[in-house]
Amino acid sequence: MSEDMADTPNPGSDATRREALRALGAGTLLAVLGLASPGASADAQEATPQSASTFEGRYAVIRIRQVKPEYSAEELARTVRDGFLPIVRDVPGFVAYFVIANEEARTWISIGIFADKAGSDESTERAIAFGQRGTHDWVEPDPIIVDGVIGAAALSL
Repeated sequence: MSEDMADTPNPGSDATRREALRALGAGTLLAVLGLASPGASADAQEATPQSASTFEGRYAVIRIRQVKPEYSAEELARTVRDGFLPIVRDVPGFVAYFVIANEEARTWISIGIFADKAGSDESTERAIAFGQRGTHDWVEPDPIIVDGVIGAAALSL
């Protein structure tokens, strides 16, 4: 999965992304931005606290998936925590990885932060391979994938 279970490349246009983000709801969008939303849970790799400047200039990839009704977004998050996190931690340039599962909205979001685009791309390849071992059918096809350089960051740990 692209997130980790991406079976397909980025579906496309900015209009498609805007429509999907609208459909996800404000709570999930706030969770993606790092503000906790009611009903959402998050897992993060254990790490030494980082300064905001440590994240600026790094490369982030966000994968947004819709979980199928017969599966649980939280169970998917646990499966990724137990199975995929050890895999993604070994990606060269790995910095951090987060999963946000919103059972009510049936959304599942992963955020990976890497030193550069090569690390991000490698994490996507590993996510696809992980998903093909069983979790790709837990989510709808055509994930929303947003990636790029982190231009600003603020942390309070």
